[in-house]
Amino acid sequence: MQLREWQREAVEQFRISRRSSFLAVACPGAGKTTFALTAAREYLDSGKARRVIVVAPTLAVASQWAAHGLLKLAAALPAEGIDTDGCEGLVLTYASLLGATGARIGEAIDRDTRRSGTLVILDEVHHAAEDSKYGLALTRAFSGARKRLLLSGTPWRTDAREAIPFARWTADGEMIADVSYSYADALRDKVCRPVEFVAVSTTANWQDAKGPQSVKVSIERPIPRSARGSVLRSTLDDGEWLRGVLAEAHAHLMMQRREIPDAGGLIVARDVEHAYMVRRVLAETTGIEAPVAVGSDDGAAVIDRFRRSSDPWLISVMLVSEGTDIPRLTTLVYSTNKATPLLMTQIMGRVIRTRRGEDVTARMFMPSMHHLWEIALDIDQQALQVLQPRVRRTRKAVTAPKQHAKSAHGASIGCEIEDIATVGQGTRIEREQMSKSQQDFARIFATVKG
Repeated sequence: MQLREWQREAVEQFRISRRSSFLAVACPGAGKTTFALTAAREYLDSGKARRVIVVAPTLAVASQWAAHGLLKLAAALPAEGIDTDGCEGLVLTYASLLGATGARIGEAIDRDTRRSGTLVILDEVHHAAEDSKYGLALTRAFSGARKRLLLSGTPWRTDAREAIPFARWTADGEMIADVSYSYADALRDKVCRPVEFVAVSTTANWQDAKGPQSVKVSIERPIPRSARGSVLRSTLDDGEWLRGVLAEAHAHLMMQRREIPDAGGLIVARDVEHAYMVRRVLAETTGIEAPVAVGSDDGAAVIDRFRRSSDPWLISVMLVSEGTDIPRLTTLVYSTNKATPLLMTQIMGRVIRTRRGEDVTARMFMPSMHHLWEIALDIDQQALQVLQPRVRRTRKAVTAPKQHAKSAHGASIGCEIEDIATVGQGTRIEREQMSKSQQDFARIFATVKG
């Protein structure tokens, strides 16, 4: 298998590293799995270990590891113990190491690891920070491993250093990576797609202790942190906003499918109830009955069927937020109330994976909220730091003619696209005299009103 340059360099760094734990941070879509399995293949062939154990965030991701082919890995469930039946290793989930059954498996793995010599791969290792029980379970099971390879799709900071075992930290709480490959690096090397962030505005209405509240949601109007949850939840529950954004996203996806017939879209919902609300609104707006991936076992099966199909849309809660490899996804609707840089980057990673011979810009539709837009612009700035000075990026406000967003049934839908930011395109737009706010938020400014 031909490796990318960063993968070759990372394999070499892993080979010469004398530390028992090695952290590789590479953006979604860069090829972490291929790098890790190549490094593991070499490690086994050198005789330094006899077995590989991979710990993945979900069953869907665990299945991808098992199906990759570079190593013969058994996708083991907790009840099956650690017998690999002649395989070179096994794949578990973080959740499988919790509880009484997980404790027994962890103890069995620890005994086997110390006896046999094992390489452990912890995929998306930041999951250990979600619950202190994960860190304890990982320490119990893998402290005796011959070597540990830690993987993550994004760099992150945390004050809970003890929650993530086997990692190294700087004095100010930042994890130290042995190898880093950013989204900006991937754009430069054309390993990942550029992405457009599309902010769609609305008016949020909600009730709190002070009575009825209403605010125009805008990228230029910061919302107090205490009110962000209520405003975002109101936006996501707003049928008109949802119809508008789904109509725009569907129209964009259908246009892409003229050139790429199997191009797909992902809608990330707030919770299970919201996912089925989205499904109903999508059907009413576009006529498409989309599959919904929720729940560990059933969700993994739904994701796998969608991956092998040419269906246009998939709705999920968080199962497809990281690790899941569906390169035909090009369009994303961010309709979750979780809003952190780490999560947005992980979700964005679902649509930036490239396929040979395609020149596609991914598009991510999201609520027009100031703090979300700041995260998007921060991703943009990180990319520009690497892409400049090769590409000159300036900004200009551009107003599009008014249009009417239409549903599949011809009904007019109120929808305002407040801003579109393209990351990694290198678009040359001359700069004019604008306010600081315009310079920050109006790289391409379009207004589309019903």
